[in-house]
Amino acid sequence: MEPVIIKIQAGLGNQLFQYALGRSLELSHGLKAVFDTSWFLTQKKREYDLGHFRCKVTFADTAAVHKLQRYQKRPGLRNFLNNLFFADPKRYVVEVGFSFHPEILSLTGPSYLDGFWQSEKYFINVAQHIREECTLAETPDAANAKLLFAIQNSPAIALHVRRGDYVSEKHTNAFHGTSSLDYYQAAVKHIQSVEPNGRIFVFSDDVKWAKENLRLSLPTYFVDINPPNKGYLDLCLMAACRHHIIANSTFSWWGAWLAENQKQIVIAPKQWFQSSLDASDLVPARWIRM
Repeated sequence: MEPVIIKIQAGLGNQLFQYALGRSLELSHGLKAVFDTSWFLTQKKREYDLGHFRCKVTFADTAAVHKLQRYQKRPGLRNFLNNLFFADPKRYVVEVGFSFHPEILSLTGPSYLDGFWQSEKYFINVAQHIREECTLAETPDAANAKLLFAIQNSPAIALHVRRGDYVSEKHTNAFHGTSSLDYYQAAVKHIQSVEPNGRIFVFSDDVKWAKENLRLSLPTYFVDINPPNKGYLDLCLMAACRHHIIANSTFSWWGAWLAENQKQIVIAPKQWFQSSLDASDLVPARWIRM
């Protein structure tokens, strides 16, 4: 059986969505899924992070990747003949928009999937497998183990502030925007009404800004023990929390989703994108939008 090849790209949150789709195709639909990580050779901004988890990753063969990439429709006049004779959107599948595309789960032949696939609807039927596989494969160091113990033994509330390129890059800011301080205040107030003794653990790629601007009504700890290249450790700490206030970020989306429990409250921004892009399939209906 020729495999379906999933392109792995972007940050850890997106990598987990792409991985989860591939595993769903394998576990529920009888397909063989392999993963193309060559994107990480083309840039220096992001790192391949799935290797830090118990993910069952089979890497795609380079020749198989090149064979299927031939079916990609490319812009420009020089690609006219390739697009005319070879381009096939059923063999090289490019995700359109951020809505759930159920036809992806009905693939029957070899294909290359190029997208982000940001919806649990692609893998909700194998959720337990995904949660088990997306656990840390290594033993955390002493600082992380100590903080993990504190989180697990308190009514911990993870609060994520995403800034970084959402602020520093003009085009990224125009697309994503950032969650307001009013959003975080309202979210904390809501959870506090249910968890009055809660303790907030703030995760951010700009802890300095968070310390200077967040004024919260519950005891607050700013997590600053992990460098940027070890964000996967922050994700595991976040996943150990009881409740979650997430940013419009796939990173904190996964921190909340991996932690799911019966008493969990997850609060997500009502507006995920600055534009009118539909994010209704991205945020689970059981989560609270503010």
